[in-house]
Amino acid sequence: MKTFSERMVEALRVKGADQTEVANAVGSTPQAIQYLCDKGQGSALTSAIAEYCGVRGLWLEKGKGPKLLSDLSVNNGAQSYLVGTNLAQGETPTNISGAEALEKRKVPIMTTEQIFDEVKPQNLNDENHSQWQLAEQGVNIDSDTFVTIMQGSSMTSPDHPRSIPAGANIYAKPSTEPMAGKIVIVKDINNKSLLVKLLEKDGPNSYLMSLNQQYAPITLTSDYIIVGVAFAIGTFKQL
Repeated sequence: MKTFSERMVEALRVKGADQTEVANAVGSTPQAIQYLCDKGQGSALTSAIAEYCGVRGLWLEKGKGPKLLSDLSVNNGAQSYLVGTNLAQGETPTNISGAEALEKRKVPIMTTEQIFDEVKPQNLNDENHSQWQLAEQGVNIDSDTFVTIMQGSSMTSPDHPRSIPAGANIYAKPSTEPMAGKIVIVKDINNKSLLVKLLEKDGPNSYLMSLNQQYAPITLTSDYIIVGVAFAIGTFKQL
């Protein structure tokens, strides 16, 4: 298979999934996946798609090496691969199976209700949670990492390097200290909603700022509770 689009079609066939299933798994849209299958030449989501479909990222991206993870034998015959790593470049793979590695890249997509109920991301599993995001290559995740979906346009500013479009997947960690200059996930207690804002401080006061200048600053009071610090959005951009 000489083209990326041909390998995309084959990857979906291997998984037995359609464009919608793949899009939901990697945080994209069915239309975008369809485009990659028709005439795509590459994607920032290549690693995530490969992990979900159970094919090797290097094969999907460039057509190099074996297609399936199970065809790659290392560590004295143990079937292994390193998540997000190009094995052809000689890195030492971790001794875990493809399924185990895939599991380690899963991040729960938290709902507003779960966050208000103080559900801990590390307590979620496939039995009590149905929405997951496969962390993209370059995104370093911990057990408490969660994903939330950007609502509205308050953080959209085309000329700002940290602009977050509506509908974007936002990776966040509750354990990171919310310092000035960080983008934070905030519970708006009175409105029972989640906010995504830039935290700024001026003397003893703290403010929740929008990148979109049409939105006024919010003074951080007890009505607003920071529940996580955002560190990346899909497809991978450091915040």
